[in-house]
Amino acid sequence: MSNKMPLGVYVGNPNGNDPAAESAFDNTVNSVSSIIGQTPQFIDTFADFSGSWSNMVTSASWNAWSQSRSPTAQHLTPVVAVGLGTKGDNGPGTLQQIAAGAHDDTYRGIAEAYRDAGYKTIDMRIGWEMNGNFMPWSMGNTTDSVNQWKAAFAHVADVVHSVSGIKVNTVWNPNLANNNQIDVSTAYPGDDKVDIVALDIYSKTYKYDSSVSDSQYYNNPSASQYHPDGTSPSQWGLAQTIALASAHGKPVGIGETGVGVGDSTALPGTIASDFSAPGAPPLAFVNVWDVQTGEGDWQFTGGHNPAAGQAWAAAFASGTTSSAPAPASAPASAPASTSSAASTDTSTASTDTTASVPVTTQTLSTYSGSVIFLNPNGNRAEAAWGPMDVAGDAGSDLYVVHPGDSQLTVENFSAGKGDMLNISSSLQNTFAQTQVGGGTVLSFTDASNTGNVFLKGVSSFDASQIAWS
Repeated sequence: MSNKMPLGVYVGNPNGNDPAAESAFDNTVNSVSSIIGQTPQFIDTFADFSGSWSNMVTSASWNAWSQSRSPTAQHLTPVVAVGLGTKGDNGPGTLQQIAAGAHDDTYRGIAEAYRDAGYKTIDMRIGWEMNGNFMPWSMGNTTDSVNQWKAAFAHVADVVHSVSGIKVNTVWNPNLANNNQIDVSTAYPGDDKVDIVALDIYSKTYKYDSSVSDSQYYNNPSASQYHPDGTSPSQWGLAQTIALASAHGKPVGIGETGVGVGDSTALPGTIASDFSAPGAPPLAFVNVWDVQTGEGDWQFTGGHNPAAGQAWAAAFASGTTSSAPAPASAPASAPASTSSAASTDTSTASTDTTASVPVTTQTLSTYSGSVIFLNPNGNRAEAAWGPMDVAGDAGSDLYVVHPGDSQLTVENFSAGKGDMLNISSSLQNTFAQTQVGGGTVLSFTDASNTGNVFLKGVSSFDASQIAWS
């Protein structure tokens, strides 16, 4: 079974106090979705580390609140970058203080800010891009400095894993580099501290050998004509990320990525190809940037750099992956993430009770029947699959199920061709619907759980299209 790459976006942050800015943000997210041809599931965001420790919590609270008010962002899983230090307080001493618990309130407060805004799960990129000397929390190039960085990460992971009312997936996230002076893998803090292995990778290349293809560079940044696997034992690219994730049984996230103006457009296809390979680890998210910053111009919406948009669209259309870990649910008023694994193209449904089972995508064609959304159970909703196109239309219906949460995403749902949802009658009195950017969210709640069906592209929904059973 083939699955699309899980799309994440970064277009800046919404502003909950400015309706015009919030609308512009939503429009840009929708433009990214339209160009790429996939509904985003994740949103990149940052806890501001330019000021004090307390300001990191304040900025996270603001971002969480603003995102929860956005019709598009409220149902996206936040991927939150959190520093191991601030611009004014960093270095070995700071890492030691973090490891000793001096800043537990900050990290706990960031997780609680998203919980209090209604989110059930976030992914947290702790001390991201630590192999770059441009970050205040650089891991350095000695065994001692790497150990100090690892100890700080490990402690923060323990703190945020223990926060009640929200699931925090911890993300270990270097950036691409052709020479790190020290093996980046030595900074891996342990399987119990890391939930996702990630990489930040952009289109700009800094090749040692101009004869090397762009794809070779993205996989092995120190590659040369005579050393296609690289000349530096401490390089870090896609190949090294995939190898480490595979060795530790972890999914891979692309924490940040973008195609710059004038750069090669080979990166999107390289990511898709690498994770289509047999035995490749599952992808957790691919967070595509559509912004202009002082560090680069990765915008492709609004007719800006259309070649980049075309490359991303082609990659997400062709990119297949063995899929992603259970992402996150969002505020109760918005689509939470989702719930169970899908069956193959038969009339018999299958359900997986393991929350760590990855996202499954399935296309069903030329069948008749209905999709069943059953009563939530524990922290998950059971989504059983039946075939579609009850009117005999030969169209193709795509369903995306995220195990471990409570949303079923339905593409190409059409009342005109007779598509129906078969919903447990125990949820009939709790049915509600909300129009959001890109579709309609149907929500169903029992005593302790909310299950959502997101009908992509459906601007209005008639309750007569539900068969209660």
